[in-house]
Amino acid sequence: MSTVRERCPDPYPGAGGPDCFAEADGYRVTKQLRDKRAVVTVQRAGATVQTITVPVDGYVGSGALLLRRLTADAAPDILVSTTGSGAHGQNSTWSVWHSSGGAFTPIGDLYGNQFWDAGSGLVGTYASGGGWAVTFSTRADGRLRAVAEVGRSDTAGFRDPKAPECTVMSSKAGAPADPCALALSQAHEHGLKT
Repeated sequence: MSTVRERCPDPYPGAGGPDCFAEADGYRVTKQLRDKRAVVTVQRAGATVQTITVPVDGYVGSGALLLRRLTADAAPDILVSTTGSGAHGQNSTWSVWHSSGGAFTPIGDLYGNQFWDAGSGLVGTYASGGGWAVTFSTRADGRLRAVAEVGRSDTAGFRDPKAPECTVMSSKAGAPADPCALALSQAHEHGLKT
């Protein structure tokens, strides 16, 4: 494969884009799109340590690459968008790969366009378009598991003044005590619209 010289767009622009690389915490991760597959090469200290192949749907929005430290672990997580970005052109489904010191392994999917370490073992995911939503997930038995989803729905892009700023749509064991307060404060810290 050819040398990739272009840095991956970050934040996610709603498109998969050309072959690119991302760097964080001593890792260099390169993504090349080939026949509805994202071929992801992981390097550490200049040496290739792993190659991952992720199926993508091939539509606009699929095949994007992000590196995010989703929890306080040693390695950044690898996120690859697997689906087109939908009618609003902002969100995608992301395959998440995690390493606890060894090989990167798939731990599940997230849907949205922004991702962060929400503290206390929680992963925050933001989705927008027709309102906004934040999903909080944890890792259980090596897989991501959604524990709370909050947000607000808008009608045709307009906020209903009678609708609350935030509504809890689902909450399970492991959810933060006040998921709306946490979602609103963290979304604002990340410059996201609520």
